[in-house]
Amino acid sequence: MVGLAGRRAPSRHLSRRRQTAPGVAAAMAESAGSIRTEIRVMQHLSPQQLAQWLADDSRARPVLLDVREGWEVGICSLAGITHMPMGEIPSRQLELDPDAPTVVICHHGMRSYQVAGFLERNGFSQLINLDGGMAAWADDVDPACARY
Repeated sequence: MVGLAGRRAPSRHLSRRRQTAPGVAAAMAESAGSIRTEIRVMQHLSPQQLAQWLADDSRARPVLLDVREGWEVGICSLAGITHMPMGEIPSRQLELDPDAPTVVICHHGMRSYQVAGFLERNGFSQLINLDGGMAAWADDVDPACARY
């Protein structure tokens, strides 16, 4: 059917509203009440904050998960790291403790952010991204650390 201005009038079947059967609606409402959502906000740490943490003997040392490639770690790295390149994380994540405080490290902080997000989605609970990565560490904490 064509309306006054040459436009088609909406057909009847489009104007019907979809209805949910009463039993289905009740089940959906009941299950929605039992759904528990948890929003995690990834923690971030500046190089200075990490340096303070590592120097504080009263605090447990975090796992320092360096996700850079081997050649990058060879240029500059922190003492006591766990080296696991980003591409190996999915196949090697079981080597890590999901409940241990873990600072994830890369060159500029982007790969570590992605890895920390991946690990969070896979049940890890205490992940911390090193903001600015090793480049910021070299700038702000250890100028002797080689830049690349």
